[in-house]
Amino acid sequence: MNISMQDACLLGDLLADVIASKKPDTSLDQYEGVRRPIAAGVVRTTDLMTRAILARNAVTRGLRDEALSIAGSIPVVRRNLARRLAELPA
Repeated sequence: MNISMQDACLLGDLLADVIASKKPDTSLDQYEGVRRPIAAGVVRTTDLMTRAILARNAVTRGLRDEALSIAGSIPVVRRNLARRLAELPA
């Protein structure tokens, strides 16, 4: 949901600037260049998290659980992870 709101805000700002003649129509071309890498990052993160959650191998699950336990005990890591999951800048 956050990524959709960010997409809408950027596109709305760009469109408003074009309509108000503050920027040329060609400034809309930057939208994809800015948002596509962010969307690709969300897809990569989602894929990684899905694979980790659905791990079938007991060793992999154990490593995952231990890594999450350690990471969760470090405040800065916990905070950065929460921001990343919320699709906010770290």
